[in-house]
Amino acid sequence: MKRKLAVSETEWEILKMLWKHGESIRQSELLSLFEKEGREWKRQTLNTFLSRLEKKGLVRREGGMATPVYNEEEYNVMQMRGHRYHVQWKIQQSAGILYQSNRAEPGRGNRASSIT
Repeated sequence: MKRKLAVSETEWEILKMLWKHGESIRQSELLSLFEKEGREWKRQTLNTFLSRLEKKGLVRREGGMATPVYNEEEYNVMQMRGHRYHVQWKIQQSAGILYQSNRAEPGRGNRASSIT
C-alpha cells in the first residue's frame, strides 16, 4: 500500500513557498520571505521543518539550498493516488475481516431464521 504523505500546516506553507519561488532557494532567503509575511521564525525553526520535509522525501537540502523534490501538481497527484490506495486497502481489510468472521462461525446460518 502506498502511504499518503501527511504534512503539517506549517510544512504545507513551506512547500507552497518553495513551489512559488521555483527551483532551489537558499534557506536564508526562504527565512527572509517568511519574515516578510510576518513569520518571526528563528533559523533553527525553519531547519526543523525542512528536516521533517526532507525525511518525508519532499525536500532536498544541500549546501544551504532547499529544493522541492516534486512540483505542486506531482505532489497533489501523489496525494490523490495515496488516498485511492488507502481506500482500496481499507475495503480489502474490511472484506477480509468479514470473510474471517463468517468462517469462524460455520453452520450458524442466518440469525433471523434461527430465532423463529
